[in-house]
Amino acid sequence: FEQRKQTVMLKKPLVSKGHLLGKADTVLWETREPRPMSMLVTNDDISMYYPADKLVEVYRLDARFREAAGGPLPRLGPLKERFELAELDPREVGGVGATDGLLALGLTPKSDE
Repeated sequence: FEQRKQTVMLKKPLVSKGHLLGKADTVLWETREPRPMSMLVTNDDISMYYPADKLVEVYRLDARFREAAGGPLPRLGPLKERFELAELDPREVGGVGATDGLLALGLTPKSDE
């Protein structure tokens, strides 16, 4: 994944890069740039691990935060309500090696919310 955050406080967008793995009701986000971090999202909580700090934070989730946290991965219908979707070439978003069976999507928020 590549996530770009833009705020008035920053001259340039903050770009985070990494990959994610999902199975059933669990998603693991592995951020590599700009700072390594792992985030495990389940139906019940989010666990965030910061290896440089040797720190783990665990947060309980309720229904309204589950979708915002990106996991478990939302279905296509709810995504289409909030984002413009565009299929991308997996090689263009940091895919290395074989890309067979991979799907890359660009999600652009429809609102500032």
